[in-house]
Amino acid sequence: MQPPVVSNSQENLVEDVKKFLLVTRLIYFALIAGVVMFGVVVLFLSARQISLTPSFNNPIIVINVFFCMVALVLSSVMHMIYRKIITTPADVRSALQKYQAFCVTRWAIIEGGALLSAVVTLVTKNILPVCFFIVCLVFLIYRYPSQQEFISLTKNQEK
Repeated sequence: MQPPVVSNSQENLVEDVKKFLLVTRLIYFALIAGVVMFGVVVLFLSARQISLTPSFNNPIIVINVFFCMVALVLSSVMHMIYRKIITTPADVRSALQKYQAFCVTRWAIIEGGALLSAVVTLVTKNILPVCFFIVCLVFLIYRYPSQQEFISLTKNQEK
């Protein structure tokens, strides 16, 4: 038995898909590295002054909690919004570009919540924003771009 014949254009397409996902993952890791570095700097600057008692009566912290929750919920339902707004891609390359835009937008929403928490930590010196920073960071790490997600998002979009 001979292996199936794969045309040169199909080989190029497979290579393009791998390269595109690699670029998307590099963007993802750069974003995570930036958030982690900023968080480490914030913790380094305010570690000795952080109050370990959560303060729910500080309006800045309440606003932070609200925006972090909104960011996490919005990033979770983005796939539904994405399918309603974006048209079905014509080919694989345009589908990959739309997937990358989807991922970057979702990551930016989560990153916004994390960075807001870091800044609120600097301002308030309270443990609660640190907790929300960690939650946002873990959620951002959980949102790793994958080929399976790309396929499921593209398949779901066609329905």
